[in-house]
Amino acid sequence: QLRIRKVELSSSRLSLDLSLPKNADSIAVYRDLYTIAQTMLVKTKNVDQVWVRIIDYSGGAGTTSTQLVLAMVAQREFGKDMEKKPSELSLIQLEQELQNRFRLTYTSKWQQKYPL
Repeated sequence: QLRIRKVELSSSRLSLDLSLPKNADSIAVYRDLYTIAQTMLVKTKNVDQVWVRIIDYSGGAGTTSTQLVLAMVAQREFGKDMEKKPSELSLIQLEQELQNRFRLTYTSKWQQKYPL
């Protein structure tokens, strides 16, 4: 669901910048992160790390034009047995799967947009 803004493949690391649309809900974000990690770590042989940045490009009056919302670093060794499809998992299950397997960094922008 999130639009890809930048892709870089260097050595065995894939780096992605995704644009966060105004109307995206948190489950869409988690599904995209899960799908990207699953596809790159389970279904490829040449990617060992996936770095994803989710960025809000909307900006507004008095704010910077781009703000980091969430970042994820996923390593192959922790993504080996990701067999379930993201559509089979609830929001809580997706969030737990990603947090238990990979390194997620949330910014205050995430907490503003998706309060607990």
